[in-house]
Amino acid sequence: MFESYTYEKLLEEVLNNAPDDIDTRPGSIFYDAVSGILIKIAKYYTDLELIFSLSQVETASGEYLDSKASEYGITRHKAEKALSLIHISEPTRRS
Repeated sequence: MFESYTYEKLLEEVLNNAPDDIDTRPGSIFYDAVSGILIKIAKYYTDLELIFSLSQVETASGEYLDSKASEYGITRHKAEKALSLIHISEPTRRS
């Protein structure tokens, strides 16, 4: 959902929308001013993606899945060791 909001894409969009008389080359005042904040903004979009993922039943895990399940009155059972019984015998031979 938010994966297209990368630092590179955000920077490209901001630089493309800058007024024509502004120097947007790397190292310029404008470039340096916007690039720092865009790193933070890109991180926020990454965090939003994670939050959205954890809020959906299909993609939630751990305590977040438990929380979503509780909205529907469902509780997960605790994990238990598997128990199995295997009976091994010799095959009967036919003559």
